[in-house]
Amino acid sequence: MTERTDSLRFEYIKHTLEPIVAFDTGEILSFEVVSFSENRTLLDKEYLSDTNYANQLLLFTRQLEFFQKINQHDNGLYHSLFINAGPCLFNNKISWGDFIPFIFHFRINIGFDMQSIVSGLPEPVSRVMAQLRECGVKFWIKDVDEGVQRLPAELLALFDGIKIGKQFFWQCFNRRDSAFIRCASAAWGDKYVIVEGVENKHHLSFVRAQGIAQGQGFHWRAKLARQAIWH
Repeated sequence: MTERTDSLRFEYIKHTLEPIVAFDTGEILSFEVVSFSENRTLLDKEYLSDTNYANQLLLFTRQLEFFQKINQHDNGLYHSLFINAGPCLFNNKISWGDFIPFIFHFRINIGFDMQSIVSGLPEPVSRVMAQLRECGVKFWIKDVDEGVQRLPAELLALFDGIKIGKQFFWQCFNRRDSAFIRCASAAWGDKYVIVEGVENKHHLSFVRAQGIAQGQGFHWRAKLARQAIWH
């Protein structure tokens, strides 16, 4: 879906969907919303590194509203959203009440980049996260690598799961090093570990052997694109 934006930097935003699937059945468990500008700039990366929090808030709100629209069209398929955000948005920019129009219609998963939390989280952010978790919102640490093992337990306790970054996964696969992935599965549980970058049957066999049950990759993106009907 492409829409106009009132941002001064980009005229249009194009939202795309990245399915997160169960490896054993191929069932789509959730959709990650990824947004681009008209010149193919990845806005999720561009805005989350921007110190202009207004741009981050604009993108976050637009992605929620986009998913709300397609949920209204087909709430059986579009029943769960994975959305990326910067922790700064939850420091007086967003309150739990802002989610009321959405949380009763579809499940919401929010990902914080691992590098954005290594120094800890301010108390107001932790408080909003706790309120949202009570409402069923789940929080994930995304783009995870071995560094997550050095984070303090009290920080990890604020999150429901982890999303292993594709670059790190490919490194593990190329080295045939399964130690971290196997430990992550044991520590978090198979329902709370997502692996990005599962692009072929060799990747799939590797992660399933380590007890990983869900992830993202090219095969499912292509399948979704073939089946999609836009209105």
